[in-house]
Amino acid sequence: EIYTLSLHDALPIYDHGGNGAIPQPCAGYIDDRILNTPTLAIEQARKEIVRMMSVASFMYADTREILFDYDARRAETVRQHEQVLDSLNFEITSFLAKLARSTINSEISFEIPVLLQTVTDLEHIGDRCEEILECIVARKESTIIFSDDAMDDLKRLSVVVGSCLSSVEELFRNGPQPDSAELHEIQTVARMTF
Repeated sequence: EIYTLSLHDALPIYDHGGNGAIPQPCAGYIDDRILNTPTLAIEQARKEIVRMMSVASFMYADTREILFDYDARRAETVRQHEQVLDSLNFEITSFLAKLARSTINSEISFEIPVLLQTVTDLEHIGDRCEEILECIVARKESTIIFSDDAMDDLKRLSVVVGSCLSSVEELFRNGPQPDSAELHEIQTVARMTF
């Protein structure tokens, strides 16, 4: 089965359209003073992870656009977003580690590894976007031209990845939904497209 999707058919739900303002490269929601109140601390960590997720979405949207229409300003924005993700990764991870050491609440202790994995995954997305950007720049500098078929394949894959990121972001913001068929369908399409 051939999927014919345009680049904009499956923009992330929270598509930022690229070129968004660069967020501050430090955590704004977490503060060691709230570690004494674990329920507040975990909630603030979640808010910071949502912020990190938004930065990753901006970064992916810009990377996807650069893939098909190179813009040096967007390339610089991608690099700045990567620095923000690195900083947030360090701050959130450190905060969650302190929270893990200080809390005896079993529900919070159970959630911390999931949040740590989410932060790691978001930082990984940023790293991959930066690698893709370097490949785009190298291709541009070497004046390598891809065939129309190759560009169509890249478009299809970028749309599917955008749908996956969008769905994960929505699930994290709103919590898991009872019917996860949509997510499984997106995963299947992603595998087939790849």
